[in-house]
Amino acid sequence: MRPLFQGPALTWPDILQDQHETHNGGRKPGLGFYLAQAVGKLIRTLGGAEHDVSATKTDAPRDVAKTATTTKTMRRFYTVLLFTCFLTSATVLRAQQQRLYAVIDYMHIPDDKSDKDYIALEKLWSRIHQKACDAGICRAWYVDQVENGGRNDFVTIRIYDSLDKTAAPWPESVTKDLFSSQEEAQMNQTTQVRQLTHSELWEIEASALKELGGDSKHYAVINFMKPKPGKDGEYNKMEKEVFSKVHKGRVDAGQMNGWYFMSRVFPSGSDGEYDFITADVYGDKAASEKPLDEKMVQDALGKEDSGKAMGVLDLRTVVRREVWHSVLRVVPSKK
Repeated sequence: MRPLFQGPALTWPDILQDQHETHNGGRKPGLGFYLAQAVGKLIRTLGGAEHDVSATKTDAPRDVAKTATTTKTMRRFYTVLLFTCFLTSATVLRAQQQRLYAVIDYMHIPDDKSDKDYIALEKLWSRIHQKACDAGICRAWYVDQVENGGRNDFVTIRIYDSLDKTAAPWPESVTKDLFSSQEEAQMNQTTQVRQLTHSELWEIEASALKELGGDSKHYAVINFMKPKPGKDGEYNKMEKEVFSKVHKGRVDAGQMNGWYFMSRVFPSGSDGEYDFITADVYGDKAASEKPLDEKMVQDALGKEDSGKAMGVLDLRTVVRREVWHSVLRVVPSKK
């Protein structure tokens, strides 16, 4: 079957560069970034030399050919060096504390298709995701319907414990002989049934939950955040060190199912509409509408952190809120 990818395959140069740009307010760039930066300078310098060779007029064609051949050899050498550096950086990243990543794909359903058509298609795709989860490639996969997402009607969410795995989510071992010819024909209509409007890669910075997979049904309020200029690091610290305590208390008290704080890795850049999201996950809509338990908040934070929490409005802007509720879910099969 011809591979059908719901999102773009990310490369190490993209990931390492964007990870640095996204977190430069709250985290130092890793070794991989510096390796990529150093080798990138060499390649850019070499690329300039090659351009100069091709633009220079000379009456000695053999000298030009020799120079061009040498340039190509050097380019191959530096390409191998760059690849080696990225492999080294990947090893360094894996040796660090384990992190979790979320690939979120936003879907639009064309006017001539229905939600029912799309969900039927995703049920076929769930077979691939189940095998990927059981093989240890993916930690979980979700399809959520978006109530107020504008053009985006659904999102799919894939959870990974490695950036390497996001680049090769469905190897042949996962897809081989998984579908009948009729099912393959149906899956080949994926782009007609839904339009992938854009994809994002997020790092899960902090969470409060009892179980990664969570309940099979959920109602999530997604808050898209933009830090005030120069406040990225302070805001990041506030969510992880202060507000995480509140949400842990709410989860422990059964007032919510979970909470996630995520920073955007890809795409990156200062002109992005938002840089962080928080996901407040509840069992149903009624639970999400219950007022905050102020006593529980004060008990969770204490007097000092309660004062700090009041300053969050000076650190970030809530760009918008969306409501996502579950449609499909895949987690590793129980042995």
